Amino acid sequence: MSSSVERRFLTLGEMPTKLRVSRRKAGGMKFSGYAARYSSASSDLGGFREILAPGAFDKVLSKRSKSDVILAYNHNPDHLLARTSSGTLKLTSDEKGLRFSADPPETQLAKDIGELIRRGDLTGASFAFTVAPKNEAWSTDERGNSVRTIREVSELFDVSIVTTPAYPATSIAMRSLRAWQQARAMMGQAMPAPEYQGEEQQEGQAPAGPGLTISIDYDDTFSAAPGLWLSFIEEACEDGNTVILTSRREDTPENQAQILAAIGEESYLSAVILAGPDSTKRDAAMAAGFEVDIWIDDEPSTVDGPLENQRSASIRIGARLAASRAIAGFNLRRILDRVTR
Repeated sequence: MSSSVERRFLTLGEMPTKLRVSRRKAGGMKFSGYAARYSSASSDLGGFREILAPGAFDKVLSKRSKSDVILAYNHNPDHLLARTSSGTLKLTSDEKGLRFSADPPETQLAKDIGELIRRGDLTGASFAFTVAPKNEAWSTDERGNSVRTIREVSELFDVSIVTTPAYPATSIAMRSLRAWQQARAMMGQAMPAPEYQGEEQQEGQAPAGPGLTISIDYDDTFSAAPGLWLSFIEEACEDGNTVILTSRREDTPENQAQILAAIGEESYLSAVILAGPDSTKRDAAMAAGFEVDIWIDDEPSTVDGPLENQRSASIRIGARLAASRAIAGFNLRRILDRVTR
């Protein structure tokens, strides 16, 4: 499954060292600096912050002979300054982050950029990249802020010297982020009592437990932010919940293959249910032996049919939950509507 290209920026205050321009012994200029920083939370990217794990670029740099990364001005390939395939751009990963060193050409553009760096007018750097869903993890920090941790960058397309660092719209759908936050909060309210002891987990299986049964829609829900939902599935299952993936797609080998490729072989999912267009997701889930407590879906009508037929669904309250923590009364529409906005 392809990932969207993302861009991230470092301002002067976030850089391990400033952008530098120096003279080469053989003549000409040299540009150097950092395009990314490890272990440091980014600015707000629209509801979440991001951290690059140390070594996140190691793998992609080890195979850079098979790829071609450019140094550009403002991510514009027409403003080319150097590239790895010609040996004029060198990229390294150290304890601080992703460092670049470039031998720019003797062009007017490069001379102008060098002068602007010397004057302190150009202070920002950036990089364009993709991340495979399995290589990101989502959590909340001690203040309750959403945090995305990038464990490994899949592809690196360019590093850039930029005029005005500004975070563009990210690839994370905001409705997915809000749904993830709400679902995690609801799971936290319904945690099992300490006396529950989960059964021993078999290798490759999701942990057994008495928790909730959660259904995640595939198209435009899971597919809108697969890395976020894979992280949610792992966390939910490790906490003793059961998670299934549902879709109104036809149950065909092609659809099965596409969805399984997106999920990956190591998923904690208990089932992938392709209901087809003639069945509601609830009926299909029940036929497969699942009574769902929480539906995460961008199309509420696919769960129970038309709105007038929608049935309320509460988080299941069992004997293992104290009365003071009872949270019955969450209406199905309340859950679903928040996903779609």
